[in-house]
Amino acid sequence: MGAAGIPGAGSRWAGALLVTLTLLRPHLAHCTEPPEHFLLQWKSQCVYTDGLQRVRYLFRNFWERQEFMRFDSELGRFVAVTELGRPIAEYLNSQEEVLRDKQAKADTFCRDNYRVFERSAV
Repeated sequence: MGAAGIPGAGSRWAGALLVTLTLLRPHLAHCTEPPEHFLLQWKSQCVYTDGLQRVRYLFRNFWERQEFMRFDSELGRFVAVTELGRPIAEYLNSQEEVLRDKQAKADTFCRDNYRVFERSAV
């Protein structure tokens, strides 16, 4: 079983990570030494409108503090924010299971945790 008990989920994300790192490699190859500090970050974000009436899930990807790609549940696909994100978004958009998994996060992550987020905001 892969991530979250879903068969094959770990291998899908391992493939996506491999594609991401492969595409970042040319940016890193121009350096004679690796930078002392660098940042590759993923962020999940829930946007609530009128409580649970409208819930939007964003999965944002950053390299060196700049967002390069995101998944938007309102669009149902990955969107490149910069040129770096374009080939990765194209690859992930061709993976139906990845798209279904991310789309479901609006319910399984955002709606399920709404009351937790609501209490922590008070």
